[in-house]
Amino acid sequence: MTERTMEQAPQTQGRLTTMGKRLGALTSAAGDLWAGNMRLVKRGVQRGLWKVEDWADEAVLYIRRHPYRVLGLALGSGFAVGVLLGARFGRK
Repeated sequence: MTERTMEQAPQTQGRLTTMGKRLGALTSAAGDLWAGNMRLVKRGVQRGLWKVEDWADEAVLYIRRHPYRVLGLALGSGFAVGVLLGARFGRK
């Protein structure tokens, strides 16, 4: 049994070395993939922030141009929510 183990030792060492090299290559590829995906995620977040800023600027501009329309919309939607909640949770 000991002789057989000693005979297989160089083969096992070679296999472990090969597996270590493959694992190193996989780790490197995974790191590259992670870095590439992080760049895409950061770009997407930045574009999303730009879209939100544009939307907010457009909303402010619309409110400045049509203040009474926005006031009527806010009052009407508040009244509608109040009626619905009053009907649902009102006095019994």
